[in-house]
Amino acid sequence: MSKRLLLLIVVAPAALGLLVAMILRAPTPVQSITLLDHPRPLPQTTLTTGEETTIVANAAGDQWRLMFFGFTHCPDICPTTLERLARVRGESELLRDRLRLEFVTVDPERDTPQTMQQYATYFDPDIRSLTGSTEAITELAEGAGIAFLRVPLDGGGYTMDHSAALVLVNPAGAIAGYILPPWTVDVLRRDLETVVSS
Repeated sequence: MSKRLLLLIVVAPAALGLLVAMILRAPTPVQSITLLDHPRPLPQTTLTTGEETTIVANAAGDQWRLMFFGFTHCPDICPTTLERLARVRGESELLRDRLRLEFVTVDPERDTPQTMQQYATYFDPDIRSLTGSTEAITELAEGAGIAFLRVPLDGGGYTMDHSAALVLVNPAGAIAGYILPPWTVDVLRRDLETVVSS
């Protein structure tokens, strides 16, 4: 038997086994979520829930979290996004068990815990609304890579411009990825099911 044939007999199965192992270990591709190679910790920001309990933004837990930054006076993006997120989670037993939706205000001046609770739970009774001091919200948004800006209105008062990105937080309390619009309910549901099952 030639050395070349012997080499093929020995090496080929090993190479094939390595290739199969790499395929089986490769992360399942997702369409609507940009996953980070290395999860990034959230800041240790203290926030207040709609039920007026205190939490720390980067605390570890047993669920994945999907954070959306907005405000209760938002005319379009916030109600539309929350309604669609409620459908993403509500139509999946897996996500109802393993994923928590969080609505974080970028307008703490007007969004009290009670206001946030009433607004958010209209879309999903299990959603956790979060507010805090202006400094705390700014710290969390900057740590999460979310931009927002207070914009004065001509007739008085103000509105808030803010990113519509969603922040995916893993159970360790670190940012695992981002979801940027546009996204569809069915595709995002499937992608989130894939991620929280991995």
